[in-house]
Amino acid sequence: MKNTEAISIFSPCKRVHAEFAIATVWVGATVYPDAPVWRVWCGDRLVIDTSLIGMKTAQGRVLLYGGFFL
Repeated sequence: MKNTEAISIFSPCKRVHAEFAIATVWVGATVYPDAPVWRVWCGDRLVIDTSLIGMKTAQGRVLLYGGFFL
């Protein structure tokens, strides 16, 4: 599956910018297809690059982590 188009959010002063997307991520030799990821910039400097996001329900049950349903 192709990576999705990123959803971007900005701080009120536009100094901090975060992107959220679904992408294929490699961590060492492990491939996480269709994983929720994010990147964060402060000014023009990338401070978090392609970090995996864990997802939970409102009740706290883990739905997705690193591209795998639990």
